[in-house]
Amino acid sequence: MLNIRRVDHAASHTHCWRVTVQRRKRIFVRDFSDGRHASQQHALQAAQSYRDTLVKAYPPSTRLPIVPFARRTTVQVSRA
Repeated sequence: MLNIRRVDHAASHTHCWRVTVQRRKRIFVRDFSDGRHASQQHALQAAQSYRDTLVKAYPPSTRLPIVPFARRTTVQVSRA
């Protein structure tokens, strides 16, 4: 899923979905815990909803295509 990943860390008892969205040098990160949302499926739905609101509020930047500089193919020889 775009910008959503699963975190299962047994040592710290962390089980959640993590949403990470980066827009123009800002990084938005939020965890959606299974325990707080009653189940893994409900936590995923909440994470998807949050991700969708972020993407609407901060759409991806549109960049112009990078055009390479034209290289000179002729060599000018100066005669002194």
